[in-house]
This record gives sequence, structure tokens and C-alpha cells, in this order.
Amino acid sequence: MNSAINKMRFKDFYADKNSDSLSLQDTFPKRAIHNGLIISPLGTFTDQVNGISFSLWMSMGKKINGLSFNLLWNLYEQINGITIGFVNHTAATKGLQIGFVNKTIKLKGFQIGLWNKNGERSLPLINWNFKDEKVQHITAPMPNSL
Repeated sequence: MNSAINKMRFKDFYADKNSDSLSLQDTFPKRAIHNGLIISPLGTFTDQVNGISFSLWMSMGKKINGLSFNLLWNLYEQINGITIGFVNHTAATKGLQIGFVNKTIKLKGFQIGLWNKNGERSLPLINWNFKDEKVQHITAPMPNSL
């Protein structure tokens, strides 16, 4: 399982304006900022959520301030709050990740799940980090394979 987690790479959500080729990132349009409650039967794609995001499939975006609950996965650049899903994959997390698999580069908080990976360590069941690191812009996570 650890090898599958390590194969996940971070790529930018948006087009590389310095490139003359078309890639998957070019197909993602600019998203909105949502304040309040978002409920979706499939998934949510947004730049920023300030509140609660709930869907039966997945949630993906740049930043969430609040709670994101999805049955399958959460994929965000930055989380300030709680993410609950089968797989939670972020670049920076301040708060709590609850899932079967949790992965983040910079963590200030807790991860609870079968396998938890952050910039400091990889542990089963529970992982944590409370170092006050300055979070700088990190490109959004995109899974290559799981």
C-alpha cells in the first residue's frame, strides 16, 4: 500500500501558460469560491470552500476552510479544517484527516486512518505533526494511480 501512496504526484490544476502544448491541466476551467453548504451527488470542483462540502463521490479544489466529507476521496492543495473520505490527499493540512489512506506534504494536526503519510513520517492508525511551519504555495495534488 505504501508504494501506491508514493506513486501519487503533485501537479498544477491549471494550464502552464509557458507551454505551447495542450495537457490535462489545460482542461480545468477557473472555479468559484463557495461560502456555506455544498451538497453534490457526484463531486465538487472548486477553487475555495468556506463551509461544508458533502458529496457521495469526491471533492477537489485549491483550498477548503471547514469540513469536506466524501465517500471516495478529497484532493486539495490546502485544508484548514477536517477532511473525511476513503482517500485524503493534500499538499498542506492544518487540522484533521480521517480516512482509509491519508497523505499530505505539510501537516499541522492529526491524521487518522489505516495508513497516514506526511512530510515527517508514515504511520498506521494515527499520525501527527505540530511544528509551526510556514505553508508556502504548493501545487495541487493529482493522483497518477492508486
